[in-house]
Amino acid sequence: MAPATRFCATYWLCFLATLAWLAPRSARADVTGAARAFAEGQAAQLEGKYALAAERFELAFTLQPSKEALRSAVRMQMSAENFARAATDAQTLLDRFGDDAQSAELAQSILDQVTPQLVRYEVSCAPACTLLVDHLVYFLEAARRHRLYLNPGRIALEAQFASGRAASRSLSARSGETARIAFKEPAAPAVAPVPTAPNALARSQHEPERAAQSPSRGVPRVVPWITGAATVACGAATLWAALDTRRQHGEYVEHPTDERWNDGVARQKMTNALLASTAVLAATTITLTFFVREPDKKALGVSPAISPTSASLDLSGRF
Repeated sequence: MAPATRFCATYWLCFLATLAWLAPRSARADVTGAARAFAEGQAAQLEGKYALAAERFELAFTLQPSKEALRSAVRMQMSAENFARAATDAQTLLDRFGDDAQSAELAQSILDQVTPQLVRYEVSCAPACTLLVDHLVYFLEAARRHRLYLNPGRIALEAQFASGRAASRSLSARSGETARIAFKEPAAPAVAPVPTAPNALARSQHEPERAAQSPSRGVPRVVPWITGAATVACGAATLWAALDTRRQHGEYVEHPTDERWNDGVARQKMTNALLASTAVLAATTITLTFFVREPDKKALGVSPAISPTSASLDLSGRF
């Protein structure tokens, strides 16, 4: 038990030290990437490419939330006549920066102008979820509440949860209506019970006898070592994924593209999943060390036999 405990403690110290080394660089990279995306948005705005400018301003807001980037995104979406997205960004601006007079005035004026021809959707998630509209990511950041505006007609909404499970709903609404949808994380699929064969039932009747003959309980010593090895392998994969995510993030900062952004998001999700798996394996290993089966004690029996013509000594035991 002691070697396994020492191993787990050493692993987590190294892992936390690696995260501490990576975190400040990632934060600085987000600020740099946001500044670059904002500058690209300004350049696209001067060229009259309003849709592209809006995308770059939204990217800058995603990397480093600021009211200036979101206000610029709202204006460019209006110039590109993407009224639904403009209203959604305006609602976000009002929710996040409603205490700023300039932001609140801009957001409210746009909402008053375009919402009569749109459908307002209020989506709640339990727990927090990311939201897809017609199978395309609409809100990448997980939250328990999403507010958005879409064009009237039939749409498909899908909520994705951190567990990997998803819930979806298809609905239709008309202009000026407000639709409220609540998503709950689906339960894990039930495992069908294995039917008991007659011979298995007969064997189960003799289990108490075998249990009496084998008083040793617990898990074999090799089990914690197996889970410990799995923890090491999963931890190594987690570290590799974190370093690779950092590398791709650096490439995106140097040459930002939508493809690199989507790849980076996928890598980050994979890193989070590996980190959770490593934590579960480490906790399992530590727990199993407390339930290791003690080795059976050796038993030795001596049976002497004496007859008029011979003598013998029989040894029997359990090892």
